[in-house]
Amino acid sequence: MEAQATHVHQPLPPLPALGPKPHFTRILTLFPGDMDTPLFCTMQIIDLNHPPFAFEALSYVWERARQVQYMRLVYKRASRTIVWLGEKQDWTETAIAFAKELVSLKADFIGNLGLSSGGEADPAGDPAQTDQGRRSYAYSLLSNVFKGNQEGAEALSKLFGCEYFTRVWCIQEVVASSSSMLKSADLEIDMKDLLSLLPFVIDRRGLNLEPTALQLWRGIFEMPLLYAQLNHSPPEGSLGTMLVILTSIRDFGATDPRDRIFAILGITDEGLEPVYTITESNWLGDVARKGYSWISRRINSISPVLEPNRHPALIPNYNKSMRDVYQEFTRYCI
Repeated sequence: MEAQATHVHQPLPPLPALGPKPHFTRILTLFPGDMDTPLFCTMQIIDLNHPPFAFEALSYVWERARQVQYMRLVYKRASRTIVWLGEKQDWTETAIAFAKELVSLKADFIGNLGLSSGGEADPAGDPAQTDQGRRSYAYSLLSNVFKGNQEGAEALSKLFGCEYFTRVWCIQEVVASSSSMLKSADLEIDMKDLLSLLPFVIDRRGLNLEPTALQLWRGIFEMPLLYAQLNHSPPEGSLGTMLVILTSIRDFGATDPRDRIFAILGITDEGLEPVYTITESNWLGDVARKGYSWISRRINSISPVLEPNRHPALIPNYNKSMRDVYQEFTRYCI
């Protein structure tokens, strides 16, 4: 079978001048085949607000050539996000196999100890018999298993040391997804299951009072559980306030320093929307206009007569005669 290299580029449809703006993007449909056969795929344009079918999004270490204003929407609308770590290594296979073993043991402990999956506390009683007490006991059992397998623990720690877990854009892609699966070649594990093992990895590395990248990833898994216990409903997809998140991503990498802001706007309580098309001249002009407007309001609060951004003919002055008022207004209009 000969590969068909022909591709006819179809531009995205123009956006309407009025009304809601559709979020157009392109979807690549990759057809199945053998390892030796050429790739066969099609590409079509869809509106992310109304996708005609379910699609998967790919999350990997990437550097954007340009900002994608609705990148978060891509991952939010996807049926599943594939977290790609790259080609399989010897230690990768060991790490994922050990992670699956720990996840399976964790499920067994929860079932055997009668733990609730949502982490709700039992009525007051013997601390060892409460839900929290049994959960602590299950954690200690898993911790012993983790520490008893040096090779697996080292491989899993190395897995969390991959570049993916230190890139700031990857945070939003996982947080926005309804479901995510980590893959390395033919190996795979559910992302939530993997993140649930982070306490063991962090404890193994020792005490660190400074915020680290892994602590933020741990929070991504634990925050929904904490909110469920407290019956608290935070803003959708939020990990906390912007100041807290900015402090937490100090160890994350970003080629463009502005990405430290852009990449977290969709996952903070403030719900800010980024404007990627703004230039330095636009920004300075906008600041100047807002500053001038603020100064004008301050002056006007002191005395309306001193308002600098309005023509004197448009400023109310009840000390003038009606003739003078209309005379000045006529001159202003001419």
